[in-house]
Amino acid sequence: MADVNPVSFKQFQILIGDGEDPEVFTPRCTINTERSFTITPSYNDVEIPNCTDEDLPSAIFRYATSVTAEVGGSGVMEADDAEFFSEWCLTPTAKNIKVICGTPTAGRQWTFAGKPGPFSPSVSKAGVANAEVSILSHGRITSGAVSA
Repeated sequence: MADVNPVSFKQFQILIGDGEDPEVFTPRCTINTERSFTITPSYNDVEIPNCTDEDLPSAIFRYATSVTAEVGGSGVMEADDAEFFSEWCLTPTAKNIKVICGTPTAGRQWTFAGKPGPFSPSVSKAGVANAEVSILSHGRITSGAVSA
């Protein structure tokens, strides 16, 4: 049995575009403890009866109607990110997002326009502020090999 080719935390990146030409994609420091990416297809279920024996149960066929994605992240709140995420939530324009999982020789990359989801900073007494952030897809999601 072959060993797993793992993806390290450093190789799982969430990058946010600056909207310039050429566009520069950078990570946000606050997403430094946990990162996640979820692709969710939605379906219409169509029940197809068994025409040979109507007493048998129908079969369910699913037809895709849409696909959405969400990026999640959390970590120690970086001071500059407090302004970045707050302003983005208050003026929720779309920004280009790249999610990279792996390396150019073995990995996948997804790109999409994203709008901010919840931004939730918090702190406990005698601690440091932490934050949770999410980014919701806005439009089509593309997938391809990790670019070098």
